[in-house]
Amino acid sequence: MKVIGYCSTSSYSQDIRNQKKAILRAYPDAEIQMDQRTHEQDGLYENKWDRLVAFNKLLVDVLVMDSVTRMKCEPKDAFRNYERLYNNGVELVFLKEPELNSSVFHEAEKEIDEIETDEDSRILFKNVLKNIRKLQIEAIWSRVSEEQTQRSDVAKKAVQKAMAEGKQVGRKTGAKVKSTKEGPAKELILQHDKNFVNRPGFIEKWTAEKIMKEAAISRPTYRKYLKELLQAQIREAVAAKYKQRHKEQ
Repeated sequence: MKVIGYCSTSSYSQDIRNQKKAILRAYPDAEIQMDQRTHEQDGLYENKWDRLVAFNKLLVDVLVMDSVTRMKCEPKDAFRNYERLYNNGVELVFLKEPELNSSVFHEAEKEIDEIETDEDSRILFKNVLKNIRKLQIEAIWSRVSEEQTQRSDVAKKAVQKAMAEGKQVGRKTGAKVKSTKEGPAKELILQHDKNFVNRPGFIEKWTAEKIMKEAAISRPTYRKYLKELLQAQIREAVAAKYKQRHKEQ
């Protein structure tokens, strides 16, 4: 049985790690797939979700998400995607909304099948269940959307207040922002890239593809970090030679 833990973000600044941790706590053997929006992969971040929905039962038996709102689709498409996966036999698990877990509705349908009544009544009861799923999904999306709007309004008011008080808002002109991935990614490159085999701290040679996968960075970002590290290595070598020559003199 293949268990997929699916995580997603809708903005550059969102942290995906809490979703991943929550899923692995509940399903330690889950294979994590992520659609994380980054500047390097902008426009490509929904590919995994689209693939899961398109191939569903071929790729996954149990699909776990922290919330139904993590589906990478428009709210109007969420119910359609849910029904497609549900009807194709994928077990759906939502950690924050267990009332939407497919097992709840499968159990209800099983009880309907055991009722001594005609087939038309059974179909009617199952359609009622389907409508309940639809209303629940729409209500959750609506609630989350309202919460996001409220947070946005609070943030705007805070910015307006700060500006009125003459405080610095945002980054200063020309300020550079260091990616949270940069440090760990560069450390992986130093430990495993073929260009640093003779460097202290080198552990094992990996392919560029493996480094990019483990560091969760794109090829352009990998090349950028590699170039910066090689330049730093050259500067260190030049500085060491200069110090040695200065000592000899």
